[in-house]
This record gives sequence, structure tokens and C-alpha cells, in this order.
Amino acid sequence: MSVLKKYFEEDPNSVFIVSGKQKYTSREAFELIKARVDKFTSILSTDRVALVPKNSAEDIISLLALVEIGCGVVLLNNRLLERDRRHLIEISEVTVVIEGVTPIRIQGSNGRKRLDSELILFTSGTSGTPKGVILNLRNFESNARASLKRLGLERGDRWLLTLPLFHVGGLAILFRSLFLGLTMVLQERFDAESVLELANTGEVNILSVVPTMLYRMVKKNVDPLKNLKVILLGGAKPSDSLLRLCVNHRLPIYTTYGMTESCSQIATASPEMVYKDRTTVGHPLEGMSITIVDKRGEEVRTGETGLIAIDGEQLFEGYIHSRRSLPFVTGDVGYLDDKGELHVMGRDDDTIISGGENIYPLEIEDVITSYQGVRRACATGIQDDEWGERVEAMVEGEFDMDRLIEYLRLNLPGFKVPKRIVIGEIPLTSSGKMNRAEVSRLLAQTP
Repeated sequence: MSVLKKYFEEDPNSVFIVSGKQKYTSREAFELIKARVDKFTSILSTDRVALVPKNSAEDIISLLALVEIGCGVVLLNNRLLERDRRHLIEISEVTVVIEGVTPIRIQGSNGRKRLDSELILFTSGTSGTPKGVILNLRNFESNARASLKRLGLERGDRWLLTLPLFHVGGLAILFRSLFLGLTMVLQERFDAESVLELANTGEVNILSVVPTMLYRMVKKNVDPLKNLKVILLGGAKPSDSLLRLCVNHRLPIYTTYGMTESCSQIATASPEMVYKDRTTVGHPLEGMSITIVDKRGEEVRTGETGLIAIDGEQLFEGYIHSRRSLPFVTGDVGYLDDKGELHVMGRDDDTIISGGENIYPLEIEDVITSYQGVRRACATGIQDDEWGERVEAMVEGEFDMDRLIEYLRLNLPGFKVPKRIVIGEIPLTSSGKMNRAEVSRLLAQTP
């Protein structure tokens, strides 16, 4: 019985994929998927298959063919070193590797039956060893239906797929397009000028971007972005200066909080919310719940900062070799205001403890990036004999350092003002997040 047939038959003549000048209707795409299934005759539903996808029609067809077979699919970063890729294949218990469109069996099937296709993504691992997150089609369909309601999606909307398929932000676009009858417009690598051209000509009307991508576009030309229906901004907390620019130009900006474990979106704020309060990421999506708990797992009062815990239909099955608990405590810190909107302060393990005071880096970064001329800031704790940790920051931009420090002293308590600020290019992870661990290492090595 076909898993995917019903989705492609809802509107068979609609365009499903646009790749350069090539277009594939839903009918054409499903025919290609069936042909690929026939080519993958050696793959069993009990296999776990490694795919290293690019944002190409060819790899999307292969991925959906594997879903149709019902096997587990491990999506690997195509930028990994070969030794790192081999390590993830080993810990994932992969039985088949796809090279091009050719399946290569590396060990026998483990014979384990699945109720649903597994889709395994590895977290970016900024705080340690990457974890293999096990998701399924039900998770992605729940996310798609909830996203439709929050973003006002309609059949025929054209969503740019420039985020990589081995990250949940990219994979979620593929499945939203499948489940909701949207068109994916593929871009293998992000290029600000070509995205602006696509927006200007109406070739796309929805973007999913991380702050770095949006910053590069607005610095070139903000006007084409006004033509869009949705700019879904997530992956990392945007700077206040970037959000202020978006608000001033009335861009259709939806700030979102999500993670691999929840098929991306957990909470999303509408443009109207962002225009009123740049710190909000809005209410949880339909089918998801958010509570704020203390270290003991007990719920805290409204407005009180604690650990963000989530539950709902989009939530993952577990990690490879470990089950999840409910509710799932994310490791992020934040609070719910009296309107039920979520405000994210950062990672619990990023918290700086200086002289016995808990300091959240994002609070400092928000103030730094609100200063004219600052593009990006990363605050972190550096080991200190007297204070335990001292606050330091790396900052990008063109500004007067003395005036910035004066500004911070006026807008932050004294113990939160960085003891030192270094101007430099902030390193990023492959998913566009600030690499806080690398910033800490660079600052510790800078005299």
C-alpha cells in the first residue's frame, strides 16, 4: 500500500518541484518516485539507509522513494569529513548507503519492523556530541497542519528550499510542500542576490531563513522582501538591530522557536506580535504545549524564568539508543508572559555564573546589538579566579568602543557589563548559529 500516493493525487497537475528551469508536477514526481522504488529493490522496510542529500530534485526523489518503501532514513550532512560521516553511520546502525542513486549494502537488515518510516537527523552538536533524533511522518504532518494555520499557508504557495535537507528546517519544507500542496523552489546553496531576485519576480512567496541569511539580504536590498507573504526566521535568536530594521520596513517577519526534536516550529509569532514586541516568539503551535519548569521539573509562575519543557504531536520518538521523557525538557531557558507568549533567554548550559549571579548571554547580546552599528554579538563566560566566570563578548560591526561601553553601563546592571569586548568575526555552525564554544576558546586565547 502506497504511503505517499494520496498526497500526490490530490492535485496531480500542480507544480511540486522547481529546480532551475525544470519543473515537476505532482504526477511527474510520483512517477519518478515509483521508478526509484523499483530501482531500490534491494532495500527492505527493515533497513536503515544513509542518504547524504543535496537540495536537488534527484535527492528529493530518492528520499521520498525511501519513505515509500518504509525504511529508516538517516540524513547526513554533506559537508562532514569522511571520518565523521563513517562514525555517524556506525552509531546509527545503517545497513545500506545510497551513493548517487545506487544502494550499497554494508550489513544485513536487523529485521526490526517499523510502524512508520523513521527519519533520523543529527543535531548540530554545539554543546557536545551530535545526537540522532528519530522523527516520523506523523510528526511532520502534524507540524505541516499546525504551520498552515499559524502562517496562513495556501495550496500553490511557493516556498524556497535553501536550507539544507539534512537540517530539520529544510526537511520540514519538503514535507509541508508534500502534505499541503505547496511548490518547492530549490536552491542548492544560499545566495542573497538570487533569493532577492526570486522574491522580486514573485517566483517565491515564502522564505525560511536563519538570521545570517536575512542580514545578508537586507544589507543588499530590503525592498524585494516586502513582496513576500512569509519570512519565517528561526535557527538562532536574531539581533535586535536586525529585528528593528525588519519592523521599520514592515517586513512579513514571523519569529519562530523550534528544534530538531519537534520537527522545527514549536512557537511562532506573527508580524503584528513582532512589531509590538521584538523579544517574543509567540504562542505554541496547535497540538504543542509549553511549560516553564525549575531544575526539579516543577512548573514556575507566569513571568518567571526557567527551563522550557514541551509536549505534543510533533515531538520526536527518541534519540538513537535512548528514549525521551515527557514532557521533554529542552535545555533552553525562557519564560511565558501574561499573554502566554514565549520569550527565549538562551541555553541553560550557556548560563554564566559570575560572583554567584546567574547571567543569560542573550540578555547582554540583545542590549549590545541594539546599539547603532553593531551587527552581531556573542557574550560568554571566561574562567576567572576571583569571579568564577567573567563576562566577555565578541562583537561584529562598525562603532565607537568607548561609547558602546558607556551605553552598556546605562542599560545593564554592572555585573552584566562585559569585562572585555573584542571586535572580530563570530564563528558560526553549519546551521547558522553562533558557535559559542569556539567564541569562548578564541576569547580565552586573545590577550
